[in-house]
Amino acid sequence: MGSRSRASARVVLSLLFLAYMLGFADRVIFGLVMKPIKAAYLLTDSELGLLAGIAFAASYAVFSPVGAFIVDRLPRRLVLPSAVAFWSVATAGTALAPSFWWLFVARAGVGVGEALLHPLAVSLLSDTYGPERRARAFGVYLGAGALGIMLINLLGGGLLAHIGREPISFPFGSLEPWQTLFLAAGVLGLALALLSLVMLRDLGDGDGHKTLVHAHDGGVAAYIASHPAVSAAILIGVPFLTMGGYTLNLWVIPFFERVHGWAAGTAGLSIALTCNAAAVVGCLLVGRFASGFRERVGTNAPFLLAAFGGVVFVACSSTALLVPSETASLGMLMVAFFWTFFTPVCGYTAIAEVVPRQLRARITGLLTLATGLITNSLGPYLAGVLTDRLFPATDGLRYSIAVTVIGSGLIGIVLLLSGLRGYGRVVRLQQAHEDAAPLQSAG
Repeated sequence: MGSRSRASARVVLSLLFLAYMLGFADRVIFGLVMKPIKAAYLLTDSELGLLAGIAFAASYAVFSPVGAFIVDRLPRRLVLPSAVAFWSVATAGTALAPSFWWLFVARAGVGVGEALLHPLAVSLLSDTYGPERRARAFGVYLGAGALGIMLINLLGGGLLAHIGREPISFPFGSLEPWQTLFLAAGVLGLALALLSLVMLRDLGDGDGHKTLVHAHDGGVAAYIASHPAVSAAILIGVPFLTMGGYTLNLWVIPFFERVHGWAAGTAGLSIALTCNAAAVVGCLLVGRFASGFRERVGTNAPFLLAAFGGVVFVACSSTALLVPSETASLGMLMVAFFWTFFTPVCGYTAIAEVVPRQLRARITGLLTLATGLITNSLGPYLAGVLTDRLFPATDGLRYSIAVTVIGSGLIGIVLLLSGLRGYGRVVRLQQAHEDAAPLQSAG
């Protein structure tokens, strides 16, 4: 790869990093301000779970195959700025929603825009980074999610801690502190959309990319039918294994508020400086872990590493939720959060290794669909429903989250281990195919 190609790859990765960081921040702002939103709209925990999970995740899931279709057929230099602008407008709209259903629509709009991001990222990073560097590239990209959570908890928690509950005055009127967070995130997103439009103006898709995509329409079903165990591990196992981490990210601040009596601002700052920081470090190191696993266990490294990380996460997070000491809880959560993003990094690395290039965006779209339905919808909603119906006590949220984390983790680990036998064989077949028919890079 020449210096110009390396520079282009760094630009692409940097913009994707910033987009995912902002997008994930837009998601988790809701977890930081659940308490004032609940009070402002007189909501139940189930309704909060709908807004935090299904409102965003259903649209994110349903639109993701369409997003993959768009990535394959429109100039990729225009897809990123358009997607970022769309979800940023929806995020700003959340600040001004007059009712529950307007909140629901705004959260759904965020999901529609973000549905394009992962298929676009897998398509671009697979084209601009070679096999030996992809795990690290995906680790850096997904590390933006951990950093986004940390920054929004740090900055948002600090803001809430210092400005209290008083409305903030603007030239057009006054807004509550939680509304200000959503509005600020929307403005930052529009600025990033403009920057992406300028920086990607010279990005070409290449004739090979479009020719290849159009020549293989309908190949996704055939690929899944040919490799059912590997496909189930990627498309079902990975979302279930990440479900616990996503649920914990959304409910961890209410957990510390209700179980340990912390203020939202204090909880946000503490989580940012400990758990979210640990998740960022984990993302930066996952590439090295993957390389070490590959040297020891061979081509099965992505599935084995994801399963191992899942075991550690489930054990540490469930312990953290159930121990009486808030210090011990925070310490165990730091260890758990370190492993939070290992599974999605391994999942995207697996797609780049076992899925033909012309199908990667669409397989990623299906993974995003499954992630929206399982990880982002089922997890947060299940925790809310369990709290309302089975664990209504003040500290009942700890048991609801623990049940969700343990159940989803076991399902994901079993599916990943079930796909091990076929993974190495599919990798060898895919490498042989690419060696026999080298393809021109599209990035």
